[in-house]
Amino acid sequence: MDCGAYSGDTISALCGHIGVESIEALYAFEPDSVSRAQLSTLCESKGIRNYSLFPIAVWNQPEELKFLESGTTASHIAQEGTKNIQANTLDHVLSSQKVTFLKMDIEGAELRALQGASNLIQSQRPVLAVCLYHTPEDLFLIPRYIRTLVSDYQLFVRIYSKSLFGEVVCYAIPPEYIKSK
Repeated sequence: MDCGAYSGDTISALCGHIGVESIEALYAFEPDSVSRAQLSTLCESKGIRNYSLFPIAVWNQPEELKFLESGTTASHIAQEGTKNIQANTLDHVLSSQKVTFLKMDIEGAELRALQGASNLIQSQRPVLAVCLYHTPEDLFLIPRYIRTLVSDYQLFVRIYSKSLFGEVVCYAIPPEYIKSK
């Protein structure tokens, strides 16, 4: 599952790493219409057979939000947004779907989205890859919140830039996925 799928950059990398044939189902959430159109083209060109694109934001409750649409990675939920979009919880939207991997890069909405995915995370125990760099508080609040949901997960924080607040990701992995030495 890819929340903040943008134009499919993460999905493309995943296909290159594990192969398209390894993807049983793909659920991608992207409220930006320009990015979503590019994402649809990518899924078709890669030959991904079973994919669903959702034109909504993931959030901690169903509601309508203001969205600043730019067609870039900077699109985000904002009071000054000019577009109204629907938001919903992952617990509601994917209540009956199997989820093994959950990536979130949603421009500061990660904590709220995790709150809206608490049942899914606890019951299905997916591997998580959650961005921590959109607000300074996220660096502390998100790992702490993940720990309250799934206390046995191992957490790893990786920095992919020279700045502490550029491209920082928390990987949360259930023990059944960790190889013992």
